[in-house]
Amino acid sequence: MFDNNLQSKAAHMATLCKLSHQQPLTVRRDAKHMGYDAIKHFDHDHVRGYGFVCQNHIVISFVAKVAKISHNTHCKYTRNISGYFVNEAYEQMIQDIWPDMNFWMQLYPNRKRYFCGHGTAGAIATLAAARMKKFTTVITFASTKAGSRKFANWFNDHHLCYRLNAYHDSIKLNPFLHGHVGFEYIIDKNGEIRYPSFINKISQLSAFFRKKEVDINEYWELLNKKAKN
Repeated sequence: MFDNNLQSKAAHMATLCKLSHQQPLTVRRDAKHMGYDAIKHFDHDHVRGYGFVCQNHIVISFVAKVAKISHNTHCKYTRNISGYFVNEAYEQMIQDIWPDMNFWMQLYPNRKRYFCGHGTAGAIATLAAARMKKFTTVITFASTKAGSRKFANWFNDHHLCYRLNAYHDSIKLNPFLHGHVGFEYIIDKNGEIRYPSFINKISQLSAFFRKKEVDINEYWELLNKKAKN
């Protein structure tokens, strides 16, 4: 399925994120070929997701239907289950999908849990993990911020998040007053995952002002370039 190193996990999660934009029949067919035994489709007004089950773990990949909301720098706040402030719009999305998703996850209580998403869906995946009593690993691509800095600190004490940004993608400043969760890594032009350097930060800031955004297909291509080498 995937090795226990971040490079392998990231390539696998990028594949599932990319696949989750397809129609349900395509998702089920391709996920079966990847070794998943069961696939569940969750679909609500502003967010959808797919649950993938194998012998050792489950993965839920989120897709936001209203990605433009990620640029709302003056978003409203609400307190979530952590007691800290988070993006109200993102929290509403996960509230909508949570009952079906939580019921489904309870069918597989002993498996490791991974959540993933790109852009706004990365923040939604983070808020979904915040609702979990069981330790959850989140892997996001170009994720926007889910909540306040206090929420981010709380999250880091309870769960694990790897935030992956492409070397030529814009730095994720929005919403400005929020805080990022987890550990940030850069995917370089060869698809190698590295710690961000000062030069990477300057490049991302330049991309931010140029409004450069890298979609999940480019993330998938970068990470699979490394996998092929």
